[in-house]
Amino acid sequence: MIQLLRNTLAELIGSQIDSNGLQQRGIADKIEELVCNKIKTINTNGLLVEDASSKRSLEDIQVTDENGNLYKLDIKTHDINADFSMPNMVSVARLLNFYQTETNNLAYIFVDYKEENNITEITNIIIKLVEELSWDMLAIQNLGKGQLQIKDMNSELIFIEPNREVWVQQLKVNMVEHYNKTIRKIQGYITSIEM
Repeated sequence: MIQLLRNTLAELIGSQIDSNGLQQRGIADKIEELVCNKIKTINTNGLLVEDASSKRSLEDIQVTDENGNLYKLDIKTHDINADFSMPNMVSVARLLNFYQTETNNLAYIFVDYKEENNITEITNIIIKLVEELSWDMLAIQNLGKGQLQIKDMNSELIFIEPNREVWVQQLKVNMVEHYNKTIRKIQGYITSIEM
């Protein structure tokens, strides 16, 4: 499935979008729409392509293959000329819950672009399952029960051979470490005001 998506979306590299009057979020929306529409053109028998079920969904679009494997696809756009980029990925608690079902998969579509003279050009597209993202480039930040983030999209992304079981185990370890650090920080706040 992932290779099929790679082959399909590779056709978008070099595509240009009129971005006159658009800010970064508007450009991202246009790119997401372009990518989703391209995915909807996949005509392989047995595939079911659906839009996100809600604004709070893990995905921008999802595909179910002929074997019942569900791929939630989250599109992350990146202005290659931006000074700062540390995108929120997913709630770690929601991801852990979602990955309890063996046929559930979360993949990221990273779309690099550059904007010049009101024209936005897609320069690269990378598609990876979440378990292919190295923990060397990931962090869990304070938001809800913890939010998975890429530390710096302007640095080279680091990918690993997918091993779902090992990756999820490391997710659990990192969640516990994050929660313990949060407890220590809050305890410090309490200590600072004790009378």
